[in-house]
Amino acid sequence: MLGPRALQMMATSVFMAALCSQTVAAAWEDALDHGSVRGFPSFAEADRLLQEWLRRYPHVLAQHTIGSSFMKRPIHAYVLGKQQKQLQGRPQVLITSLMHAREPASLTVLLYFLGHMLELYGRGDPLAVYVIHAREIWFVPFVNVDGYMENEGLRVKQIRKNRRPTCGRASNGGVDINRNFAVHWKKDFKGCDEEFQGSAPFSEPETQAIKKICEENKFKVALNYHSFGGMLTHPFNWAKTPQLPKETQRIYDEIALAFGWQKFGPAIKTVGYTAVGESDDWMYGAQGIISMSPEVGPEYGDFWPPVREIKGINSRNFVRATYVVRKAGFEPTVSWEQRPALGSGTEKLSAGAPRNILELKLGNRGLTPSLGHTLLVILAGVVLSPNSVAVTAPGSKPVRIKAEDGTEVPARLLNTTGSASTALVFSLRPLAARSVRSLKLLASRAVEPDGVRRMRLCLAEGDHLGWQSADGGPSILACHCVEAAIPVPPSLAGVSWGPKPATGFVLSSDSTAANGDVALCSLAARSAKLEKVPEAVRVPLKQAEAASKAEAESSTTTTGTGNATVTGAFLAPTFVSFAVLVCMAFFLMFALLQRRHAASLGRRLPKASVPTDVEAEQIPALGRPGEDSSDGIAGATVV
Repeated sequence: MLGPRALQMMATSVFMAALCSQTVAAAWEDALDHGSVRGFPSFAEADRLLQEWLRRYPHVLAQHTIGSSFMKRPIHAYVLGKQQKQLQGRPQVLITSLMHAREPASLTVLLYFLGHMLELYGRGDPLAVYVIHAREIWFVPFVNVDGYMENEGLRVKQIRKNRRPTCGRASNGGVDINRNFAVHWKKDFKGCDEEFQGSAPFSEPETQAIKKICEENKFKVALNYHSFGGMLTHPFNWAKTPQLPKETQRIYDEIALAFGWQKFGPAIKTVGYTAVGESDDWMYGAQGIISMSPEVGPEYGDFWPPVREIKGINSRNFVRATYVVRKAGFEPTVSWEQRPALGSGTEKLSAGAPRNILELKLGNRGLTPSLGHTLLVILAGVVLSPNSVAVTAPGSKPVRIKAEDGTEVPARLLNTTGSASTALVFSLRPLAARSVRSLKLLASRAVEPDGVRRMRLCLAEGDHLGWQSADGGPSILACHCVEAAIPVPPSLAGVSWGPKPATGFVLSSDSTAANGDVALCSLAARSAKLEKVPEAVRVPLKQAEAASKAEAESSTTTTGTGNATVTGAFLAPTFVSFAVLVCMAFFLMFALLQRRHAASLGRRLPKASVPTDVEAEQIPALGRPGEDSSDGIAGATVV
C-alpha cells in the first residue's frame, strides 16, 4: 500500500490537475476586470496580454503596425485567422475600440472577444475552428492610444480626443477621431470643444491608419465599439431622416434584432442628435462596409462603469459580435412548403406518382456567397430507401429534384446506416449573398413516408479550400444543419415552415461516425469524393435549452430557434494548451514519485501511462443574442 506521504502527493497532484486549466483561463479574464485603471487594464497590461496570445497562437494570430499616433506611438492591428494562402477570399471583419479614450468598456469587449475565441479554438471548439478558418478578423484595440494612456494618470479620467494641442487648456485640446472622417465632414466645432473635427478630413494620423487598412482590405462588416448606453448606432449619422437603401436597412435590422437592444439606428434615433465626419458613415458611404457602433455598457455606469459590471458587459457582447462575424460570410436559412400533388405538372416516377410536392427554399442572409466551388446539399428523412420498396425498373428514378427553371438537378440516393430512410445528396452552385434558391422534390408514393417526415437538411460549404485539420491533413467541409418534422397532409391543404436559420454546423469527416448529422455529412462527403477531412464536430450557435439525461448521453442539443436539432461529436483540440501541459507535468511528477516510493519498499510498480492527447471539453452553448437586456436603456451620450 502507498504510505501517507505518497497518498498526500497523489491528492495534491489530482487537485492541481483539476484546477490548472481553470487557473490559466481565469488569468487572462481577470486581467480585463482587475486592471490598474479603475479595474480596466492599462495600455501596458493589455499589451502584455496581446503579446502572450501572439506567443501562444502564432499560426492564427498576427500583429501588424498600421500607423502611429500624434505622439508617435505605434498603432497595431491584430489579425485573427488561419494563415494559409489557400484561404484568400475569406470574408474580412474589422473590430475597433477606444476611438474615444474615456470609453474603456469598448476595449475590454474587444479583448474578451479575441481572447475567448482563441481560448475556444485552443479547446477545439467547432464554432471557433469555423470562424478562424472561414473568416479574417482585424482588431484595432487602441485607436486613440495617446488619450487612453493620458487618462491612466488622471484622477478625473475624461480625456476623449487625441492629444493634438488645439486649446489653451491641455485637457480640452485634441481632435475627436470620430468626427475626422471624410463623409459629411464639417467645421462645426472649435478646438476646445469635445467634438472638434480637426482642420480637414483625415487630418489626424489615427484616422489615417484606419483609412489605410480599410482601403487595403475588403471588409464586409465593421464593429466600432463605443460606450455607453446599450444601443446600436449605424449610418447615416449625419442625416435627420433615413437615407439607406431598403436592402441595406434590412441587413441592419437583422443585426439589431440579434443584438436585442431597444434603441438602434442613426444617431438621431439613438442619442437624439446628428454627427458629421463619423467613422461608420465613411466606412459605409465610401467603402461599402456594413459598419456600426455598438454602445456597450449600462447607462447608470457612466463612461467608467463599476468593476462588478465589466465581466457581464464583456460576456454578453461576445454572442453579439459572433453573430456579426458569421453574418459577414454565409448565413444559411431553410424554409419549406408541402402541398398535395394534384396531377397537374407532375411527371411519372418509377414507383408511382407523387402524393405531395415538397418545395425547399435555401437562403443566404449573409454578406458573402457560400465558400467553395459548390454547395453540397444533404437531405435526409424525406424519402424511404428504394431498397425497402418495389421499384419497377432497374436504374429508374423514384425521386426527382427540379430547379426553379424546371431543369432536373442530378442527385444521389444514399442509404443511412440502421434506417429505412435514405439521404438525397446533390450539388448546387455557391449560394450568392442575400439570395434564395427554390427546389421542388417529387417522390413516388412508394418511397414517401407515411405520417410525419423527419427532415434533416445540411448545407455543406468549404470543399477544397485547404482548411487544415489538427493533424495537418487536407480540407474541412463545414455542414450547416437543421431538422424539422413535416406532417404529410391528409387533405388538400398544404403545410409550410420557415424561413429558419440553419443554426448549427458539422465539420464532417471521411471516417464513419455514429451521430446523425456527423454520419450524414461524412457519407455525403465520401459520395461527393471530397478530400479527407478531420474528425467530425458539431456546434449550435443559439443557446441550448436544458436537455434531458437521455439527450445529454446521446450528445443531442436542441437549439433555441425553430426547434431545430443538430447532433454530433466534438473535435479534438487543435493543439495542447499551456494549461494542459502543466497538468501533464503534475501527472509525470506524481508517476516519478510513485516509482521512487515503490523502489524504497523493494517493489516495482507498473510504468505509469501519460496521456498523449486531451479529450475535447464540451463548451456551454452560447447565449441567444439579445436575451439579456441588462445593458440598460440608451442615454444621451456622445458617440
